[in-house]
Amino acid sequence: MRKFRSNFEKFIWIVNKDRVQLEYEPESFEYTVNFKYTPDWKVTTKSGKVIWIESKGDIAHFKSDDRKKFVSMRNQHKDLDIRMLIQRDVKLVGCKSLTLGAWCVKNNIVYAIGDKIPE
Repeated sequence: MRKFRSNFEKFIWIVNKDRVQLEYEPESFEYTVNFKYTPDWKVTTKSGKVIWIESKGDIAHFKSDDRKKFVSMRNQHKDLDIRMLIQRDVKLVGCKSLTLGAWCVKNNIVYAIGDKIPE
């Protein structure tokens, strides 16, 4: 039996499978959601290089949807040097074992723990 995400989807399958050709979730499509992102800090180094910093103190405010938006924004602005400054490397909300630092590593984000701008 197929695995459906809801009882309604299962019901649609049962009612219609003999009437029409049905394929359940056969493909996925990428899309872009337009949000406005405002980094916490703009750092201009002595050499003139610009680094953008997102600082995270209270991890409760950096939920799964926020993390997805951050990665999406970063992927769409590859020309920007965006880094993360973390107060404490604690487990992420909704994750059993992943810390914010490990999430940064997984997503190729330069980060630092504490109050010093990540180099």
